[in-house]
Amino acid sequence: MNETTEVVLLNYKDPLNFTVGCLLLLIGIFGVICNSSIIFIFKKEKSERTSFNLICVFRSLSNIYILVTTFICLFLPKTVLGFSPYPPGVESTLIHISNTLYLGNEYQIILVAINRFTAMFLPVYYRKIFGFKTTFVRIFII
Repeated sequence: MNETTEVVLLNYKDPLNFTVGCLLLLIGIFGVICNSSIIFIFKKEKSERTSFNLICVFRSLSNIYILVTTFICLFLPKTVLGFSPYPPGVESTLIHISNTLYLGNEYQIILVAINRFTAMFLPVYYRKIFGFKTTFVRIFII
């Protein structure tokens, strides 16, 4: 019988990979806390339920998913261990979903710009153009 032994070189012993791993963890946790606070405030404070904040909440939900799945669960172990603990199909799916949500966030930036432009230069039409329901529909379309 041939027995093969694999030698796994753990990347956390390399100072650069260890530093990157720490930064991934730090950015991931800090980002999740900050984005969660946006959602918490939106849910708790009725005065904060505006169309602009609705856009921010959906951006926060996307950011939380990206930070948790991609930064903390996928890239952190890959950086520290030197290999992915997930099968290629799972890894590809997680990255694909994260990239799709990131692209959606980029499109929502355009919606934020139009929202702020309307609030500043067309305040008379703001409630008509950016009502809560119409903003929700626009976000859903994006």
